[in-house]
Amino acid sequence: MLLSVIVITYNHEKYLEQSLKSILNQKTKFPIEILVGNDCSTDNTELVLEKYRNNSNITVYNRRNNLGATKNLVDLINRAQGKYIALLEGDDFWIDNYKLQKQVDYLEKHPDCNSISHAHIKVNENNEKLDEYRTSNCETDFFLKDLQKKYWLYQTATLVFRYDQGVDFSKIAELHPLIGDITLSCLLLKNGKMHYFPEVMSAYRT
Repeated sequence: MLLSVIVITYNHEKYLEQSLKSILNQKTKFPIEILVGNDCSTDNTELVLEKYRNNSNITVYNRRNNLGATKNLVDLINRAQGKYIALLEGDDFWIDNYKLQKQVDYLEKHPDCNSISHAHIKVNENNEKLDEYRTSNCETDFFLKDLQKKYWLYQTATLVFRYDQGVDFSKIAELHPLIGDITLSCLLLKNGKMHYFPEVMSAYRT
């Protein structure tokens, strides 16, 4: 398995189907697996996921106890079989059907790079664009020193990273029960650099 897509979701019944469809619409030359962690949602998220029961690419974990965002994420990372991991939260979605292929192609050709992100937009509940975010206006590399300056280098839905790099991902949950993106950034950048595409390829909701 070359790529695992990890989806963490909690009470996203209104948006989850759009999120999953944006994964299934990806055009790749390689197979992907999709791991979904439904963190004991109290709405109809589980019913939405039931529609995908027979999709062999999707494995759903319906938590019977709420783990919290970071423990949910770490559990799915530990179950992943891919060489690379892409992240997507259940209320966000991808808007470029070649996003994964572009990111994996780059990582395959640049073994010195351990992760890759890109520009993104923010939308409201009706998918109307509110803003556009670029960490840089040009293609570039980021290092740990850049995280110290900027604090924020990527939004979760933009990231693809190498799985097998000797990183202890359990620290994501140990350091903070809810906020995992900054911790993950530190873990990844401690071991290498992050490449960045200025192309907008995903959307997130506030």
